[in-house]
Amino acid sequence: MSATTEVSPFPPMESELVTDRLRLRPWLLADSGAVRTLWLERDPRVPARRRIDDAGRPTESEIGELIEAQLEESAASGLSVLAIERRVAPGFIGYCGLSIGDSTLNEPEIVFELARSVRGRGYATEAASAVL
Repeated sequence: MSATTEVSPFPPMESELVTDRLRLRPWLLADSGAVRTLWLERDPRVPARRRIDDAGRPTESEIGELIEAQLEESAASGLSVLAIERRVAPGFIGYCGLSIGDSTLNEPEIVFELARSVRGRGYATEAASAVL
């Protein structure tokens, strides 16, 4: 993830979104371990650059660096990918937001991922609706 030099055509996203069941908030470095768990759960069809490799990389520390880069990109682009937690049981369960990723600033992509333990409950739909 690298910061963009393009000027965003969009106003900056809210830094926190709240729904009936969820709170979408800025990333914390403390989320690194939970994010690494998401990477371990990923389907083998996910591109290798977005999975834990045979050497165990990225490490939790390296994922912390990715989180810092994401925060810098968000500040530069006005787009955000926010951590998701349940309001009744705080703690990172995934993420959702708008990102440049493999796209462009004029056509951002919505991204999301949830821990396996909370899938199938409509959280991704609820989070995506709040982002949009």
